[in-house]
Amino acid sequence: MKRIIPLILALLVLSACGAGAAEPTPADTSGSTSPSDISTQNTLPPVEPGESYYARWARSALEDLRENEFWDDEYRIRETVTMYIDLWYDRQYELECTNYSVFDDFFDAESEGYADLVYHSTEARYLGLMHLTSDFGPVVWHNYDLTFDELEVDGDTARAAVRSHAREMEENYSGMFSGMSFFWIDLRRVDGVWLMTDISPNSIYGDERHGTYEDLLDSIAELEAELGSEE
Repeated sequence: MKRIIPLILALLVLSACGAGAAEPTPADTSGSTSPSDISTQNTLPPVEPGESYYARWARSALEDLRENEFWDDEYRIRETVTMYIDLWYDRQYELECTNYSVFDDFFDAESEGYADLVYHSTEARYLGLMHLTSDFGPVVWHNYDLTFDELEVDGDTARAAVRSHAREMEENYSGMFSGMSFFWIDLRRVDGVWLMTDISPNSIYGDERHGTYEDLLDSIAELEAELGSEE
C-alpha cells in the first residue's frame, strides 16, 4: 500500500503538468483464446433426467480425477470418498431428483460388499423422506465436516476411516440437530481406477431398523405414499 500511494501521486502530477500518457501496447493475440473457445471450456455435460446438479458435477469431477496422472493414490482415494459422502448427503436433500445412477461410477459391482454400498446409498433417500414427513418439516439448512481419521493403502487395496459431523435445521424446529457418523470404507484399484468395495456400517441405524434391502425399499415406498397423500 505504501508503494501504491507515491505512484498515484506521481501520476496525478504528470496529469496536471499536461504530460501525455503512453499509448497502450497492442496485445499479442496470436494463439489467444477466442470468446467462443472460452464458452466451451470447463463445460459440464447436460443434467441427466432426474439427476441433481451435484451428481452431474461429480460425474465429470470423478472422470477428471481418474485421468489426471499427477495425483497420487492417497489423493485419489480421499477425493473419491469425499465425493461419495457429498452425494450421500445430496441424496437426502435433493429428493425431487431420483436418478442415482452416478453411484455406479463409485462402486465395484463385483465386490462382496457391493450390497452394503447399495444399501447405504439408498438409505439416504429414506432419511430425507423421513424429514419431510415429520412434524418439524423439511431441512432448510445443512452442513457437515468430513474428517479422515485413518487412511491405509496396501498395494491395490485401501481402507479409509472417516467421520462426519453433520448439522441440520428444520423448518418448524427451533433447535439444530447435530450428530456424528462414522464410516469404514474399503476400496480396490481396478484397471487403474479406485472403486469402493464395501462400507461399514451400511446403515446409520443398524440392520434392525429396516431389515433387508427389500424391507428398506418398502419403507421408502411407504414414506413416499404418505408424502403424496399430504400434497
